[in-house]
Amino acid sequence: MDDKSILIEKYIAPPFSYFDSRQGYWRDRKKKWIELLGNVIAEGDGVSFPGMTDWAANVNNGKSVFDPVLIEISLRWFNKPNGRVLDPYGGEVNKGAICGYLGYDYTGIEIREDQCQSNRNTVKEMPLKKMPVWIRGDSRYMDQYIGDEKFDFVITSPPYFNLERYSKTEGDLSNKQRYDEFISDYEKIIKQTIAHLNNNRFIVWKVGDVRDRKTGFYYNFPGDTKRIFLENGVGLLNEIILITPVGTGARRAHGNFKNRKMVTLHQYVQIYYKSDTSMNIQDIFGTEIDKSNPFVHIAQIKEDYL
Repeated sequence: MDDKSILIEKYIAPPFSYFDSRQGYWRDRKKKWIELLGNVIAEGDGVSFPGMTDWAANVNNGKSVFDPVLIEISLRWFNKPNGRVLDPYGGEVNKGAICGYLGYDYTGIEIREDQCQSNRNTVKEMPLKKMPVWIRGDSRYMDQYIGDEKFDFVITSPPYFNLERYSKTEGDLSNKQRYDEFISDYEKIIKQTIAHLNNNRFIVWKVGDVRDRKTGFYYNFPGDTKRIFLENGVGLLNEIILITPVGTGARRAHGNFKNRKMVTLHQYVQIYYKSDTSMNIQDIFGTEIDKSNPFVHIAQIKEDYL
């Protein structure tokens, strides 16, 4: 067994500065999650893309989705056993479903009531250890919905400005037409998220960059995300490049290249740590991860559940 195989065996994926979701070991594990919980965890939540981004067109035919393997890795690497999970952008059902299957308490805040209800209905059919909770609300005002509750882990992916159109609901950040207004409300949500996280805990924040539709230049959305966290006292520990499948990218490359734009085949997984610097991470989280196989006896689990 070579060094890379040993790392995959020990950590699910090598703990490098990139995750390659095109690799066989990743695709096989994703397939097992789909077998276990259904296609819905690999599908988007019904968003529309009025200005189709490169990365969106390459994943699930343009539907926004949080990769189930990335969710599992995030939970196993960066959450404590039985740690409570907060998701300030809770539209995608897969985060709550996988948390519930692995035994974590999950609370997602989502501005669309129809999406919350859809998620609740979907997980009723799944063999989960704990039922996730979706709260209809505006994460800018998180205190109104969860009071002074504290959580042990955050996993989320925000709207990528107005290129992801989720709804026409008031307060939906994807409706913003000016980037500065979007960032202002975005910062409010980050501040609320930080306030509801215990000290010495991790945040997994998946982002991708966004182009100005008029100029074609990037806004530097991942950079603004880092700046906001740093200005609010939370440090960036890792930035992992998530490499996504080519999908329709090969066909679109010709049109993009006319204006010398590259087809984007990656997103960023930013790992933040809200820390009390007097304590070491390994003293809190240990040096080993939970390697228990979630796919053992899938048929029996489903039979027991049903």
